[in-house]
Amino acid sequence: MRPAAFTVPRVDVCFVCLPGGPHTPPPCLVCGRAGFFYHQGLCTACHPFSPERRGSCPDCHAWGTSRASKWRCWGCLGWHRKFSKVGPGGTCTWCRRAVAVNHDRVCRMCWQQRSRMRRASGDPHLSYARALEDGFVQLSFANTRAQERHLLPAPAPAAPVAPHPLPAPHRHRQLTLFPAPARVMTAGLHGRFPQPPDPWLAGRLCEELTTWARTHGWSLKAASKTRHGLRIVLALQETPGARVPASLIYQLTDIDLPAGRVHAFLTAHDFAEDDRTRSIDAWFARTTAHLPQPVIGQLAHWLTVRVNGHTSPPRSQPRSPTTVRHQLRFALPVLTRLTTTGTNIRSLGDVTAAQLRTALSDCRLKRTDHAHTPPHCAPSSPPCTLTGRSATTRQSTSASAPTPAPSPCPPTPP
Repeated sequence: MRPAAFTVPRVDVCFVCLPGGPHTPPPCLVCGRAGFFYHQGLCTACHPFSPERRGSCPDCHAWGTSRASKWRCWGCLGWHRKFSKVGPGGTCTWCRRAVAVNHDRVCRMCWQQRSRMRRASGDPHLSYARALEDGFVQLSFANTRAQERHLLPAPAPAAPVAPHPLPAPHRHRQLTLFPAPARVMTAGLHGRFPQPPDPWLAGRLCEELTTWARTHGWSLKAASKTRHGLRIVLALQETPGARVPASLIYQLTDIDLPAGRVHAFLTAHDFAEDDRTRSIDAWFARTTAHLPQPVIGQLAHWLTVRVNGHTSPPRSQPRSPTTVRHQLRFALPVLTRLTTTGTNIRSLGDVTAAQLRTALSDCRLKRTDHAHTPPHCAPSSPPCTLTGRSATTRQSTSASAPTPAPSPCPPTPP
């Protein structure tokens, strides 16, 4: 698609489509190039909104960036996305520029220069001071580096050696004298995380992780970040050598590490335990807090049987937590009325059939819907709690239609 030739004066067609043509576009008014006319007398390289205009990356000064990538090269885009939020911030230690820096407080331009000097000199441990002592050399073009995923290389053939089996996780637990304060993972980025207290176990798990990553086709970056996260959770767990709690593993997301990969690997090797509270258990505790304690205990036993199933008579198949939550929602209005209407009911075993029929009649439960209770039939006790779409429907109905005259409620069936 070619833009219009001019805006001032207005020409709604390009030079190729001008009547009486073909016409030869004029040269660029800035650089004088011919044959690359874009719009308003400027060529594709000089017009500020041309898709072919190129510039230099503001972070590493590589030439060949475009407006589509915010004038950054692909490497600096990933660098900026990674370190602009979780990085230490500030200026680069070496070039003193206010750009995104890594945890060593080095920008990508200085980091690339050291990488080039390491490859040229063959010294893999070349420091920043030696690599940058002769200044900065920027003779690179943007987006020319291969972007393919480098998978972990296959190991060199060697004599088969039987690896030492992983030890079983410890069963004991290290008791704590005082409750520890809430852990802030981002603080470890500045002060560095400690080393694992059991180096041999950490080394064996890292070896197994390398094999696991190669089997699952992970990239070098994914394997390196997972290995880093594994060493962090091994260093921070309260009982070295025991199973790592899932609540600690998923704190790695605060520092942009793959907690899901670490949890999957440790679970497959029996070194992880799920100590997180299920969502249905937290919802049950919030919803039944107003009921008497014996009733809460009986409902908790029912919840366990419904969710986990029961193998001895009366047998029960495990149900979905969503199904169990809906069933309890329909029963809660009746249970609330039974325990708060002055009947002195402290346990579900104290409920008689007559009391249950009265409570069901008051709440007007019809099959599986408790939202059809007429407002004039509600007793003087606190009304049943309606949530979700049923309450919204009843409120909108009562607001749009006038309230009917009171009429006697139908008698309770015997």
